[in-house]
Amino acid sequence: MALGKENGLAIIVLVSYALDMVDESRFSPEPRAARRPLLVRCVSAFLLLVFGGMLGVGMYLNPSLGGLATHTQLGLPPCGFYTRYGVPCPTCGYTTAVTHVAHGQWIQAIQTQPAGAAVGFVAVAAVVLGLLGLLTGRWYGPSLFWLGWHWKKLLAAVLLVILLAWGYKVLVMSAGFVHTW
Repeated sequence: MALGKENGLAIIVLVSYALDMVDESRFSPEPRAARRPLLVRCVSAFLLLVFGGMLGVGMYLNPSLGGLATHTQLGLPPCGFYTRYGVPCPTCGYTTAVTHVAHGQWIQAIQTQPAGAAVGFVAVAAVVLGLLGLLTGRWYGPSLFWLGWHWKKLLAAVLLVILLAWGYKVLVMSAGFVHTW
């Protein structure tokens, strides 16, 4: 069945009328979260609570001179892996590094445990983004859409950084290097 000029014109009018009824905000180049201030403020408050709490605990603690065991100031036991095998576990030094970051001692944080320092830097960035989001109702951080597409690459990079930092920590501790700051 062939469409005549009149039928084709009627279809075009109906389609254009239907498009006018569509909420155009769906086609906005801004991410959805940026258009939802309440959601952004809730997520921002969560970021502030979690990462601000982490940095707050880091401010409360004093970094261990040996580069690990800072967490024992919280009443936690020493690292079981280190106690049993004499080798630091993959997360040994993270609390000390985050504590250094919280005290503004960024070079010492990197020297103590590079991956732990990265966690501390991410916490600082999350607190800044959380404050911005809470105050403005807009999200300024990474797009969740982008993170959704690249999560495998990000996970591989994070695991590689953790393994390399662990190797660094084992090497530094096996050489008998003790921080003197």
